[in-house]
Amino acid sequence: MLAELCRQPGCSLRRTSPSSVNGFNSAQRHNVTIFSSPERAKGPINWAFSFLKKRNQRSNEVAFASPFAGNQVAPLSKVKIQLLLLAAFIAGCASVTANLPPITDEHTGARYHGRIVWHDLLTSTPAESRKFYGELFGWQFEKPGIDLGFGDESSYMLIRHNGNLIGGMVDVNALNRDVNISQWVTVMSVSDINAAVGRVAADGGEVLTQPTELGSRGTLAVVADPGRALFAMLQTKDGDPAEQQPAHNEWLWNELWTDDVDRATTFYIDVVGFETEDHPIENSDHKYRVLKADDKPRVGVLVNPFEGELPVWVNYIRVEDPAAITARVNELGGRIIVEAQPRSIGGTVAFIAGPSGAGVALQTWPLK
Repeated sequence: MLAELCRQPGCSLRRTSPSSVNGFNSAQRHNVTIFSSPERAKGPINWAFSFLKKRNQRSNEVAFASPFAGNQVAPLSKVKIQLLLLAAFIAGCASVTANLPPITDEHTGARYHGRIVWHDLLTSTPAESRKFYGELFGWQFEKPGIDLGFGDESSYMLIRHNGNLIGGMVDVNALNRDVNISQWVTVMSVSDINAAVGRVAADGGEVLTQPTELGSRGTLAVVADPGRALFAMLQTKDGDPAEQQPAHNEWLWNELWTDDVDRATTFYIDVVGFETEDHPIENSDHKYRVLKADDKPRVGVLVNPFEGELPVWVNYIRVEDPAAITARVNELGGRIIVEAQPRSIGGTVAFIAGPSGAGVALQTWPLK
């Protein structure tokens, strides 16, 4: 999928969503660096723009703009509380006898170790989120039609695009907390979840929920890597979705942004069994690292441009026209974090947040 990095110097982007959270005006201009990695004939371009660092004018408290969690601009302490509450919420869900539907309609019997096979949206605004993603991407939301074993029939919904299962949505309002934990959770396939989870703590990570049987879905565990980036591992019961080219308005690529690429790499190699492939980044001492399984690129890893802040998984949606999508974001209750940006090497990128604040990246592919 990935061949070599497109080389491109840093760019200047403008965050356009007005916000007064913690006294910041997010429409001010900041210089950030874009890292990019291009495609082979069969794979996507991957890029990342940095977190935007500002200093609170009222309290002189360092804060950061995180497009991945519900509270878009928050003190570091509050973000840490967010992650703790998220872990507590997931652990609570795992403590009941839950029955979730499979992540594919076809019993493939195959498991693609190390591949990101699913994304779950944790949202405090389920109705608004359904409208937002439905209008922008044509996603359909449906009740599983089975006894979930927790909450009511709307506590968990499946997300489809053109009939294909692509994700799920969890209503987190039952948590009844002041801190918004809305975000997308990245789910990685593993062929032996007990073995993988057994290596997490030994390699500096943390097991937040032990492997838990979820009925037809399979066995799920939620863990954090040494940088405390949360993700889930899933051993499906009847197989993973078949591999195919990502369609427009479906998931394209996934990256880990971390403060220690080598440490994170060692963790994921030991836990998952990845191989690595590095690519230079022009005008930077850092490299773009691709983690591969069965000789196929599965995820990207790069240094978090915002030094000292929390590592995070970043998810990309393939789109045909990011500008057409961002033009509707505000009216549908979302926020534009970075406007659609044409690139000298071709293609366009943008970043948006949904009504609850959970963020996703938009990317055209292939490059034209």
